[in-house]
Amino acid sequence: MDDDKGSGEPSIRRSKRLEDRSRIPSEDTPDKKGKKRKVSSTPSPECQSKYKLRKFLRSTSPSFPSTSRAGSTLGNVNKSLSSDPSQSASPSRSSTLKAEPDAGSSAGTSAMSTTNPAESSDDNMNNPEDDIARLQNLLEARGVPPHVLTSFGSRMHLFLNRSSSTMSHAQQLLGKLQSKQEAQQLDACVELCQMLVMGNEETLAGFPVRQSVPLLINLLSAEDNMHLMLQACRALTYIMESLPRSTSYVVEAIPHLLLKLKSIQCMDVAEQALAALDMLSKKHAKSILHSGGLSACLCFIDFFSLNAQRSALNITANCCQVVTSNDGHLFMESIPVLISKLNTQDKKLLESCCLTFSRLVEQLKTSPVMLMELCKDGLITNLQQLLLVGSASVMTTNVFTMVLRILSTVFQYCTSLATEFIKQDASGTIRSLLVGNKTPVEIGLTPTLLHRSSNELFEILCLCAELLPQLPKYGVFSVDNLISGNDEEKHRQWFYRDSSRDHDSWQSFSKQENKIVSSSCDSGETDVVLAMKINSNVASDFTLDLSTMKMENEETGELYDITTSRKKTFIPELLHSASKDKDKEDCRLTLLNDEPALYDELCQTMLLLLFEVYRSTATPNVRYKCLHCLLRIIYHSRPDSIKSIAELLPLSSTVAGMLSSQDSRLVIYGLQLSEILMKKQPVVFAVYFKREGVMHAVKKILAESSSMPGRSNIDTVPITPTSTVSEKIRSFVGSPPRSAIILPPIVSDQRTMFDTEMRTTRARAKAGEASSSAPETSDSSFPKRLESVWRKRRKPTTLKKKPNKHKLGSCPSPPSALSPSPPTKDDLQQWVRHQADKFCQKYLSEETEQNSSPTVLDILSNAVTQMSTITDTRDSETPLKQIKSLLLDTSRDVTSSRDVNITSSSDLSVGGTLSSFELLHAGLIETLLKFLTPQPSDRETDVLQRINRLLEVFVFNEKNEFDPTPFSALFNKVQQCLSQIEHFPVKVNDGLGESLSKVSSTYQIKCLFRKHPDNSSSSIRQWGSGTVKVDPLAYVQALEKYLLSRGYCRDEEDEDAESSEVSEEEDRIVSRQQNSPTRHRLTLTINNHPLPYNMTMYQAIKKYGTHTRLDDEAHPASHSAVWHNIHTIVYKAYECTDRVRSSAVKMGDEEPPPSSLLEKLSLTSPMVLDSYKGIKVIQLLHILHTISHEWSLILKTDDYNNPILKPELLVNQQIAAKVERQLQDPLVIMTSEYPKWFVPLPYYTPFLFPFHIRLELLHATAFDRDRALQRIVETHPELSTGSEGRTGVRLDKDKRCVDRDSVFAQGRGIMTELASSTSLLEVYYVGEVGTGLGPTLEFYTLLSHAFQESSRGLWRLNGTYTVTGKTYVNAPNGFYPRAVSQTESAELSKLCDDFTYLGRVIGKALIDNRILDITFSEPFYRWLLGTHEKMGLAAIRDIDEVLHSSLKQVEIFALKKEAILKQEDLTQERKDGLIKQITDDNGATLDDLCLDFVLPGTDIELTGGGHTVALTIENVEEYLCAVVNYTLREGVRKQMEALRQGFSSVMPLSHLQLFYANEMSQLLCGTGPGRWTEEDLCTTLQPDHGYTASSTAVKHLIQVMIDFQPNEQRAFLKFVTGCPRLPVGGFKALHPRLTVVKKSVDGPPDSYLPSVMTCVNYLKLPDYSTTQSLRSKLLIAISEGQNSFHLS
Repeated sequence: MDDDKGSGEPSIRRSKRLEDRSRIPSEDTPDKKGKKRKVSSTPSPECQSKYKLRKFLRSTSPSFPSTSRAGSTLGNVNKSLSSDPSQSASPSRSSTLKAEPDAGSSAGTSAMSTTNPAESSDDNMNNPEDDIARLQNLLEARGVPPHVLTSFGSRMHLFLNRSSSTMSHAQQLLGKLQSKQEAQQLDACVELCQMLVMGNEETLAGFPVRQSVPLLINLLSAEDNMHLMLQACRALTYIMESLPRSTSYVVEAIPHLLLKLKSIQCMDVAEQALAALDMLSKKHAKSILHSGGLSACLCFIDFFSLNAQRSALNITANCCQVVTSNDGHLFMESIPVLISKLNTQDKKLLESCCLTFSRLVEQLKTSPVMLMELCKDGLITNLQQLLLVGSASVMTTNVFTMVLRILSTVFQYCTSLATEFIKQDASGTIRSLLVGNKTPVEIGLTPTLLHRSSNELFEILCLCAELLPQLPKYGVFSVDNLISGNDEEKHRQWFYRDSSRDHDSWQSFSKQENKIVSSSCDSGETDVVLAMKINSNVASDFTLDLSTMKMENEETGELYDITTSRKKTFIPELLHSASKDKDKEDCRLTLLNDEPALYDELCQTMLLLLFEVYRSTATPNVRYKCLHCLLRIIYHSRPDSIKSIAELLPLSSTVAGMLSSQDSRLVIYGLQLSEILMKKQPVVFAVYFKREGVMHAVKKILAESSSMPGRSNIDTVPITPTSTVSEKIRSFVGSPPRSAIILPPIVSDQRTMFDTEMRTTRARAKAGEASSSAPETSDSSFPKRLESVWRKRRKPTTLKKKPNKHKLGSCPSPPSALSPSPPTKDDLQQWVRHQADKFCQKYLSEETEQNSSPTVLDILSNAVTQMSTITDTRDSETPLKQIKSLLLDTSRDVTSSRDVNITSSSDLSVGGTLSSFELLHAGLIETLLKFLTPQPSDRETDVLQRINRLLEVFVFNEKNEFDPTPFSALFNKVQQCLSQIEHFPVKVNDGLGESLSKVSSTYQIKCLFRKHPDNSSSSIRQWGSGTVKVDPLAYVQALEKYLLSRGYCRDEEDEDAESSEVSEEEDRIVSRQQNSPTRHRLTLTINNHPLPYNMTMYQAIKKYGTHTRLDDEAHPASHSAVWHNIHTIVYKAYECTDRVRSSAVKMGDEEPPPSSLLEKLSLTSPMVLDSYKGIKVIQLLHILHTISHEWSLILKTDDYNNPILKPELLVNQQIAAKVERQLQDPLVIMTSEYPKWFVPLPYYTPFLFPFHIRLELLHATAFDRDRALQRIVETHPELSTGSEGRTGVRLDKDKRCVDRDSVFAQGRGIMTELASSTSLLEVYYVGEVGTGLGPTLEFYTLLSHAFQESSRGLWRLNGTYTVTGKTYVNAPNGFYPRAVSQTESAELSKLCDDFTYLGRVIGKALIDNRILDITFSEPFYRWLLGTHEKMGLAAIRDIDEVLHSSLKQVEIFALKKEAILKQEDLTQERKDGLIKQITDDNGATLDDLCLDFVLPGTDIELTGGGHTVALTIENVEEYLCAVVNYTLREGVRKQMEALRQGFSSVMPLSHLQLFYANEMSQLLCGTGPGRWTEEDLCTTLQPDHGYTASSTAVKHLIQVMIDFQPNEQRAFLKFVTGCPRLPVGGFKALHPRLTVVKKSVDGPPDSYLPSVMTCVNYLKLPDYSTTQSLRSKLLIAISEGQNSFHLS
């Protein structure tokens, strides 16, 4: 095996000290397009100094002499020689040098006059003291204190000497480059390359780039000397690498570099030219494009090496970022080559290729003709195949979403291509993307969706939407223009354009940059520094002056105008020009009319999948997009198709749930759906809407609006055109679709146009009011006004530019007419009230509401009334049967009416169906809850009798046969009630994105330290610096360590230790947890509140900081006071009297959960849930689930492992989706700022959530934050930054060396030491070099095997087996402790110690996410969960089948005795006689069994003198109870209590309440042997480094793995991963994934064995010739490679 030593160690980049810089540098943050964009609200010190120096030079430059050496400027000091001796040597250049800055300079150079530049340069280099003296005189003349330069004088000397030395050597090399001898030129090139490779901007300051580049370009033309061309090309590349700002000079070499690609003479020269062009393309892509760079780079791409091909595609992608619709001749001929590269198996090549097409489509989207030309060579087909058959190892999340975005953009702007895609089996593609196969989803079955991230789902839904015709912009859809930008208008929109080119269009800042600039403007700052990428892929520093509204590039000096707007403004003229090339006719509508069958198939496929996506996700944007697609489908469907849709999906109940939502957008979508459905099928949906509560929800909206304080009744005061909302809607209604161009509002003439338009609209409205007072006039004119304004705003308008004028020092405000305030929640609510009022007036007529026939609600209400008034349990049978009959008719949804022929509304008004709305409003929830729970006046048996009655009616049919269908229908209907009324909030921040890098780089806390005024200790120093930016996830103890390392609290005894610690400290206060015990020396307080050391800074600021009250249900990112305010932290010397409480929060006490049935039935919900709507429904679900689980105890049957309800019926997908979405938000998880319901609800009702969600919840809430972060990165790789560092996981590791011969003994000590530590245990073995994940997993496996040894006497014996000389206990049903005497003894003490040890191993394996290779029985897990007291005779079967069979024979006598005693017609004497004659089926009596009161198989007496007490018919019940009790409880109590104690020392037992006993084996031991299918292996096996999914060796390996027997599966897994079991989820859950790579060998592959790297699950497999050869060699390697970790 390979040594993977150190594979888990993160590489942490160290930067400068915090003393040298006043803030923590932010990380590179990817923007919307996936680029890296460095953003910072506070300029870095380098930027600040550069900006101030530039201002200083500008203010002093007129007084600087430019022709005298004595008057040399600051540029001469920073760079003692900016001119070049080569200039004087060149006859074509003047001897007078201009003050032109070099690319390698850090400041500009002044002009100077000289007749011998080389001589002057030597003088300067020999006299650095003169330069320093002149600089000091200059600074003193400007008022700078003399000691400023003295403090860094030595560094200045070093810098000047280094620059002089570099310049001298560079001048010599330039002279050699001008030589006529090629050998001398070659030597000079080689030396120049070496100097550039070893240098950087500091060491190469003053390097003569401007003079070097032309010489190197000339050497590129040496066609007869390949080595010289290669070295010259390398030198150009190294110049750009070492001096990034030199590209403006090297750009002249582009034609020469491209020439080396068009006619390749030397492959090395061509590939080096690609490397140089790759660097140039980041800033000068347009030059490469117009020089024919695309065709040159792609002409011979197949002949290049892999790295060269990547460079070629990078160049192509960068060039495509600047193409226009007029550049088709520059790139169209290269499209076939790019399309062919979509089939590559290289991840980076594919990503670059997709990025190229993405940028092309984005640039050409406004020209359908160009899009058609782009796609004519089969681009759409190739992208479609890539989505369907793309390998998981190549198809990353980024590529997947990019391909989907390409398709959706193309289809949006070129609908003819969308119709072609629909004809190419678009339905199958959609099914494959969401379900995983093209097989049509069967009607009536719920499709199982693939796990997709929110971004992936959103892009899939965007693709679905663009396959459907668009919705209109009028009528009920007019409001779409109002809500389209509502979520993004929380900050101003800022724009920029080049000041020198007024014709240029305005460009918008990114969302992150908008946040920073807006926040700075709001806080009164006038200067902001941003790192941005403008016309290049390299970030440059830009300084924004908000007082003059200018932006300057710090490197080039280019000036830009900036402006701002409160909202996105769409200028009609540019909107018209942007969309004038769009299709005049939507081809999708034509397809709908011409081929309705094809359209219906597509819609039916989408409908089933869209509803499942909507139901199973809680991400707002995904749900909105689902509803948008649904609206498109229903709007364009025929009425008869709508009826079919109603049969497939629960439309009515879904709409009712949307209308009762607190999300205004969901309410709007609900009203739109209601309007469409009523227009399409008024007869059907008029009844459905009433039965499912849609009409009730609409009336409730009107009632709530009427009762709101400060608002008039909607019925009495109609909405008029002069209202505020109308003006805002008229401003927003013109928002165009995604094709619009976003421009800033800077035009004055357009304001006049809109003012005129608004005045005209108001005048017409007033005239209408005067002429008619009918309410329908107002209602009907409302959407028409929206439509008319939209149409008017689309008309082209001539725009005249007028510069903005801003007052100095003030932030400019946007024009009022063009930039109204964004729509508020009240605006949307007013539209909702208006539409609801219109809906009621139109559809809620008198005849619809009145019906003489009794409704289902009436029947149900009567039954509920009877139940609530009964006094005798026997009287409850009739109402229960009535409820049962209603439920059985509605096991499906009300809208599933495929068996009902609807001809009129009366057909459904009295139907035998029951909706969730009727169930809620009839009061059934409260009545059943009271019926099934103990009441204060009840006797102990009353509630059991009522439950018995419920079970008799709902679980057993009239023939007394078990039939759980009615009970399942009841539970399912209550579930639907919960889904309809629950409004559990989710803290989501979609603007943050899905990257952990944004969490760390965007959100930082500004802190200012202060010494406590009353602390007079001399060891505490006063804080002498400014504010410090702190990671919000940093612990308080990290701040303490930071202050100690800077010497603000110093003891003499620790002085040496602190000095060494400072050198290792990073320059920022990072989120690293300190696990080792620390002697605290400082107490930190905020507002006189001592801060707990294990509390994060975010939690501390939120809890103790000075700010307005924060919304606990809001996302942490929205707490602007935390991020923008400066928080003062006071520190003082630590005193023992300081009471600093721990911030650790436990999920519950360590008390065992309720064990008896009555306790569980009377268990109330957590108090924090009482404030949420639907708590009564949740309580009823909890009671019904308890009955389902414990029904065997109630009825005293032997089926305790067979609950009534199947697991798939228990899960509530809607609430589960909310928990899953919340778990995907890194900021919420890492700050522990969950919603209040988030943790208590799953612990109270774990059955509502699937196992994998509860497992993720455990990792996120039960363990420390670093482990939660690690879990997020593992399960959601798309959230990871891809590199260790600030956002990487920093789990402390405790490495231990173990001897394989004493694993059990050494493991005991290790587990005892690490029981309370949060460090991650990592093991390596004596004499073996391997360490990391693999050896650690094997350590837990070896411990698991050691606990199973029979010599330890821990377990109940059911047989033994021997392996390698050791005897192990055989436990087919799982291990259970051996019952022993509980009297104190040495044996019992040793057993308890071993079980304590085992408990620690279980706990440590759980928190470290390790797998144990041991199977425990279900009664064992019941002990661990605290539910052991309910176990009866049936539980014996799980630990000893032989004993269970014997006891069942004895139980026959007890049951016959009980039956005789129940016969009331027999006398007592007759009963006694019959009891004595009881025999079993074989005619034997109890006396024939010869049993006494001794525990079977032991000498333990079950009662005093048990050896002398015989088993008789009189004491048979006592005997059974005694044996069961001692075997399951009393005989193992102390051992299991010791195990629980050991587990509690690692983590609280209360965290296990998320799981049930039958799930604990998966949690601790993963999945055991099972059949491995080809489908699973193909999707989870990752070929790489020489292998692809189509490789013969990979196919052979899959076939061999399929044929493995269970013991071979275990051996293979242990060989590859270190553990013979897979985690929960199988191969998909392996982290890292199982990877197969090609092993390079010198001879025939069949002669070599495979090897592995267990830490990364890496299998190195030679390319064997046959399947048999692969199998034999693999089995040999497995056999020989066990129990050792060495180098292969």
